[in-house]
Amino acid sequence: MELTESLFFIFTQSFLKLPLLHLALILITFFFSCAQPLCHNDESIALLQFKDSFVIDKFASYESAAHPKTASWAQETNHDCCFWDGVKCDEETGHVIALHLNSSCLHGSINSTSSLFQLSQLQVLDLYDNDFNQSQIPSALADLSKLTYLDLEWSGFSGSIPSSIGKLTMLTYLSLSQNKLNGQIPYAFGNLSRLLYLGLAGCSFSDFFPPIVCKPTSATHLYISENYYLNGQIPSSLQKLTQLNSLDISLNNLSGQIPPWLGNLTQLTSLSLEKNNLQGILPKSFSRLKNLEYLNLVSNHLSGTVDFDMFLGMKNLNRLQLSANKLSVLTTDTNSSTNGTSTMPQFYILGLGSCNLRNFPGFLRYQNNLMFLTLDGNQIHGKVPKWVLNISLKTMAVLQLSGNFLTGFDQPPLAVLPWVRLQIFDISDNMLEGPLPIPPPSTVNYGVRRNKLSGQVSPAFCNLRSIKYIDFGDNKLSGMLPDCLVNLSDSLLVLNLVNNSFGGSIPEICTDGSQLRMIDLSYNKFEGHLPRSLRSCLMLQTLNLGNNQLGDEFPSWLGTLPDLRILMLRYNQLQGNIEKPISNSVFFPKIRVIDLSYNDFTGKLPSEYFQKWNSMKAFDATNSSYMKANSNITARTSADSNASWTQYYPISIKITIKGVDRVFHKIQDVFVVIDFSSNMLEGEIPESIGGLQGIRVLNLSNNILSGSIPSTLGNITVLESFDLSQNGLHGEIPLQLKQLTFLSIFNVSRNNLTGPIPQGNQFATFETSSYDGNLGLCGYPLATKCWNSESPKLPPPASEGKGDSEFPFQFDWITILPGYVGGLVVGIVGGNFVFVKKQLWFLKRQMKRRPRRRRGFRT
Repeated sequence: MELTESLFFIFTQSFLKLPLLHLALILITFFFSCAQPLCHNDESIALLQFKDSFVIDKFASYESAAHPKTASWAQETNHDCCFWDGVKCDEETGHVIALHLNSSCLHGSINSTSSLFQLSQLQVLDLYDNDFNQSQIPSALADLSKLTYLDLEWSGFSGSIPSSIGKLTMLTYLSLSQNKLNGQIPYAFGNLSRLLYLGLAGCSFSDFFPPIVCKPTSATHLYISENYYLNGQIPSSLQKLTQLNSLDISLNNLSGQIPPWLGNLTQLTSLSLEKNNLQGILPKSFSRLKNLEYLNLVSNHLSGTVDFDMFLGMKNLNRLQLSANKLSVLTTDTNSSTNGTSTMPQFYILGLGSCNLRNFPGFLRYQNNLMFLTLDGNQIHGKVPKWVLNISLKTMAVLQLSGNFLTGFDQPPLAVLPWVRLQIFDISDNMLEGPLPIPPPSTVNYGVRRNKLSGQVSPAFCNLRSIKYIDFGDNKLSGMLPDCLVNLSDSLLVLNLVNNSFGGSIPEICTDGSQLRMIDLSYNKFEGHLPRSLRSCLMLQTLNLGNNQLGDEFPSWLGTLPDLRILMLRYNQLQGNIEKPISNSVFFPKIRVIDLSYNDFTGKLPSEYFQKWNSMKAFDATNSSYMKANSNITARTSADSNASWTQYYPISIKITIKGVDRVFHKIQDVFVVIDFSSNMLEGEIPESIGGLQGIRVLNLSNNILSGSIPSTLGNITVLESFDLSQNGLHGEIPLQLKQLTFLSIFNVSRNNLTGPIPQGNQFATFETSSYDGNLGLCGYPLATKCWNSESPKLPPPASEGKGDSEFPFQFDWITILPGYVGGLVVGIVGGNFVFVKKQLWFLKRQMKRRPRRRRGFRT
């Protein structure tokens, strides 16, 4: 004892004699050695090997806060991995227990040999929002037996889920959502008895909805949405999940009725059954879901009557969507203050589209927090009441009133719509009269299409500096467009003014940096030249200036636009030759639809373009999609949260097929059209047009084309509509056209074609009108029969003494003579036909000097 006290005394005296700085360093080192043990060397090496198996790619993660956490891992600068970004260690043992590598820009493959699975003490593994290059989920995950949290969402995994995950019996959180997973959901999931959260959304699981996932009865959050192949009825095993707080089984293929027992899951705060095939009535038992905050039943086949008072009793309900069903929602038009804000839910998302409403619901008077209100597709008549213009003035971001019978506003015209945060205003497909309602500066999408609005466009629209979509189409608007619209070029994606009476010249719309994807000014009265500023619209995909009075030459300068896919210039007063490309590299590189019909273009068909339009040569219908202009929109739902969604605007065009205008409301990006009809183009049809194997509609009718039909046109095997009528073509119809097995419309009438009509395949379906005016054609479906391809030998002279009985037939000059006469008539008529055509061409050129009468407008 005395020895110990002596040693302690000596140590203390020596310790106190140390310099103050050394003393501080010793104390700090001692403190940290006690507070935080160093990372185990083998685990540090395993982490570095894991890091080296991937590359850092900024495109591997999509979250705005993404950054490469592993980039800072290095033993040289910090040998203790417990202090590395995204790594957490146990404070007592020093083992790595958590990896938070979400949104870390990791790209590469991973398998069961990865050093990751050497971290045997790992409890949390978060790999959300990376790209593991379509790897299968490694079965070695089962080696991490202490995992309680596993998040592989949005991480580029594919294939089936390994059943070994069922060995992770400590899991309370598991998310595999938004990967390319398929096959069946493993029955081994039934072993995960502690699971509280299960996310399997956005995959491609097959077979029936697996009841085994409902075995962990303690689950509080279940997300199995966006799996189209999951079908059948809502499984009854779900009713065992009495602690369920959130249930999302939307965007599947579920059918049958909504089971009444869902009303027994009284802990639910969120329920989404959106976009399934559910039918029948809404169970009255839903009135027991008093804790609901979110209910989404959009886009099913639900029917019957719903008393809205059911929802007014759910005081926490703030998001309710019933749109796109066959429901009839009954609302009480109450004005009593007892039913005001203190006794009813305050919605910020309310979807009552297509709910057979006949009036604006009275309870809306007391809604002060609405952010999203949709009442489209109902039966609401008359004017918008004054009180509607006073609800949720500071919060309303989306107001959709389209598809009703509204005639205006129940008060004098407003200077500006009153909602200060309004982003989407859609009142299309109504019966509105009067001037355009002026939206606030915050507006992103403004739609008033198919109304009866009149007057001019106010310069106030030039203040919409965030605007992306403007749709004034199908109204009675007139006057000149304000020049200040050029101010919108930096934000505007779509400008649609189709079918009005706008006149004057088209203003300079584009500037450098323009965002415009679609411009549709067709069916108006615009005149003058095409604005040269259009060449600055480098993101433009669709330009439709058809059915106006524009006088200009072919805009070859638009060939510099790198993404222009649709060019519609039909029914104008454009003239001159279709000029050659400006250079070898500029030739409308992505053009797919070009319509120059009903103008005064002359010269030959542009074979140089046909040789270079590579976008018309290839087609892949399996990977096609519809052309549209998209934009992401974000609106504030509360002081601390936002809602975001993508706004889709489909591209539509009108094409003339067989003399009839057809409107294509959606256009696949493999749809290829060339229409040069009703001009004064001459010369032969270039062989090179046969190389454009993606063409669906080809119309060269009503020109002065000559020569024969190229056999190379038989290479356009997807051709559906083919019109060469009213030209001066001669020769035979090539047999190669029999290869056009998709051809449904074929017209070569009013030409000088001769010989047999090809037989079989699609040619067996065409009527005689397809060949009218070609007196030299023969064969089905015409009444004129063709001679055998091999001409019969003439009989020997009678002096040879051969009897008539040796010949299969006799010549009868009375029969033959009319044939020769007929041939003579055909020659005379054919010659006159060409002569008359040349005269018409000459007269048409002279008529260009005279004022042209206005063509009719679409109604």
